[in-house]
Amino acid sequence: MKKTVSQIYRLAFILFYIWATFESIFLSGGGIRNAFSAPALLADTCAFLVVLASFIFSVIGSIPEVLIRIKGAVTAMALLVLVLAFSMFFTPSAPGWILNILLPVMMILDFILFDKKGAFRIYDPLLWLLALALLFALWSFLSGHGFDLSRLADFLGGKEHMLSTLLSTLLAGALMFGLDKLFSGRGGFRSKDLFCWLYRIIFLLLTGWALYKTGGENLLTFFLSLKRFAVLSGFLSFLAIAVILIFCILRFRHANSATPFPRLKGAFTLFAAVTVIGYHFFVKGGTPSETPWLILLYISPIMMIFDWIFFDSKGKFRPYDPLWWASLPALYCVAFLVHKSFFAMYPALSCYSKELFFCGGILSLLAVSYGIYLIDLAMKNK
Repeated sequence: MKKTVSQIYRLAFILFYIWATFESIFLSGGGIRNAFSAPALLADTCAFLVVLASFIFSVIGSIPEVLIRIKGAVTAMALLVLVLAFSMFFTPSAPGWILNILLPVMMILDFILFDKKGAFRIYDPLLWLLALALLFALWSFLSGHGFDLSRLADFLGGKEHMLSTLLSTLLAGALMFGLDKLFSGRGGFRSKDLFCWLYRIIFLLLTGWALYKTGGENLLTFFLSLKRFAVLSGFLSFLAIAVILIFCILRFRHANSATPFPRLKGAFTLFAAVTVIGYHFFVKGGTPSETPWLILLYISPIMMIFDWIFFDSKGKFRPYDPLWWASLPALYCVAFLVHKSFFAMYPALSCYSKELFFCGGILSLLAVSYGIYLIDLAMKNK
């Protein structure tokens, strides 16, 4: 099942790349040379080639270890593109958003979800730096400047952003290498457990502070703030992680041991996914101006999703679980639609009729629910 899901995922990556590249080259009228002078398209093309090779090898047999290590270099390229274009994350528009955000994120998730861990060598990050240098050389050549080191600052987002871009990319690359070792099964159980404790404590501190700032200083105002979906989702996530840690302390268990209520946590993970997807693509509120809302709308939901990916035992869900997961946010929507305050809270959604919103919402909830279920199946034997 894991191989099937990985093949579907990689096929989706290939199709997204073909569509976005066709849009960028032919429909924009800029031409092939001009289109490929963009670092994003160059990096995405490298990603496309290795994902295509991974897809072919997974169909005919197994993916060779050397290809996994090459994918590490290409994933480092994707990280650089994502860092350079991160401001576009909050303004989704095709095909630029697909090339600069979606495909790099899909490449990174491909590494996290499907690649065999423990294949990287201690010197591989140096090869990743060489790969980034090669990307810069190709960009300089296609831009018509040759291999001009004075253009390096432009490639890295300008002189004022060059240092922060380099440091962010190096930090992300080190994290990628560390995660590979951490989840390879060779680094010892205690290191993974320590990482899990730190991750969840940081999550509780961030989410708890954001809930306090947005919910007010007394129980009544906090209770009333739960009508906002992001606050409700953050509260459920906070409650789930807090109970898991308390359970581990009382039972003297490791923090990354089996979750005591995996199927219920699956429902909370759906709430987190709906929060970030709904706000980003449908409410389209842009970058939240206040830090507590940035945490509740982006950081906390994404951390909740990765908590499930990294630490929860897989294979615990049942085929009918996504149905009742989807019913919970659906009931939230129905309650406020009946109360006639839903579109007042989310005016960006008022352009949809109630019938279209409800039917499209149900289908979207089921799609995300079963997406979580399929990823769980894919990672069951990981």
